[in-house]
Amino acid sequence: MAAALGVNRSTIVRALGIFGKDPVVLGNTRNTRYALRRPIRNLGSRWPVYQMDESGRAALWAELEALQDRSWRIIWAGSRPAWAHRFFSGAEGHWDGFPFFLGDIRPQGFLGRALAHKYARSLTLPENPLTWSDEDTLIFLQAMDTLGKLRQHVG
Repeated sequence: MAAALGVNRSTIVRALGIFGKDPVVLGNTRNTRYALRRPIRNLGSRWPVYQMDESGRAALWAELEALQDRSWRIIWAGSRPAWAHRFFSGAEGHWDGFPFFLGDIRPQGFLGRALAHKYARSLTLPENPLTWSDEDTLIFLQAMDTLGKLRQHVG
């Protein structure tokens, strides 16, 4: 960007200040890149991701952040998994497209289609989960998480 505009990097960094806290810094030094957060409906732009431990309890594993240009970032709660360096561009957890390990938990098969069909209209999603975008999948997963928490408090 600096080269294209004929200015130095510090000028670009100062200009990014107009976005407030929205710019996300990816990388460091000469490899620094910037991205803007992307809100999904009224759900915000950042969500927790939990992992089940050996005793069956959920523990915070990471946070998922939606960025512009249909990319995502995983912010690890602890040390990142050993396999992460093979799939993410850099230590900052940047991913082009929905992270594969989250896409795999979208509703699938007969029961998944039935569940998606049951909630699609109220969530304004297509009834067929095979046609869902990454955002649709996130909306559904977030709604199911909220529904599960409601059932825990009611039951």
